[in-house]
Amino acid sequence: LLFFSIVVIIIVIYYCCYLLFLLFIILFLLARILDANKRVQEAACSAFATLEEEANMELVPYLSEILATLAEAFNRYQAKNLLILYDAVGTLADSVGSNLNQPQYVQTLMEPLMAKWSSLSDDDKELFPLLECLSSVATALHVSFLPFCEPVFRRCTALIGRCLQQVQLAVERPAEYDMPDKDFLIVALDLLSGLAEGLSDHIDQLVASSQIVALIYQCSMVLKISMCVWEIGSFDSGVVIRHFFHLCVFAVKFQREFSVICLKHRMCLCIVRNFRKV
Repeated sequence: LLFFSIVVIIIVIYYCCYLLFLLFIILFLLARILDANKRVQEAACSAFATLEEEANMELVPYLSEILATLAEAFNRYQAKNLLILYDAVGTLADSVGSNLNQPQYVQTLMEPLMAKWSSLSDDDKELFPLLECLSSVATALHVSFLPFCEPVFRRCTALIGRCLQQVQLAVERPAEYDMPDKDFLIVALDLLSGLAEGLSDHIDQLVASSQIVALIYQCSMVLKISMCVWEIGSFDSGVVIRHFFHLCVFAVKFQREFSVICLKHRMCLCIVRNFRKV
């Protein structure tokens, strides 16, 4: 009994020391994230993103301080450091999940994100990391993301439509038009799948009133075209799989609307079947 008590005491002491050390690391990195030196900002934000991946739910008690710091960082960061900040916010959402779904957290987090969303043009490269970040955030916030859902959904469908038009022009008149950056299509699909996963049937009306069904049908056709056009350069077959994964997420979430699309494309149909079996 004495031995057991000693072991328990040692474990408790060890865990308390671990929590104190974790708190020290968190506070230290948060302070450095707001450092005036840009290189210190970069290193601290990268380190904090790594910590988020390892600590996961252990960050929940400190979410108020973390979100306040990251929100302030949006007012200070520029260029490269902003990309790292988007990654840190997205990783935090992936790590703590629905624990972010609190009114005070939603307001603190979404205010700077939507400010950036409104300030960026459709052809701005900074949209890539922002869209990826919002995908993780939308999944974590669930219904709390609803107030921001419509403008995000509309813009994503507009981005997809614009990219598809550019692809069509590049295919029909390759001498006059270059193939657009496929990353715009990828990140927009990624965010739409995040909305479907996080909000589920809450976005039925948006889906019904949009052209997303036709756009996804065109996406599947574009992917077949892109397999021919992009394989000469740095074509990655994983890109195609990733595209179809997002199409399958929508197909599973809105089976009635997408059943025709799946039946018309054997590759997509096979993946949907496999996806449902998993």
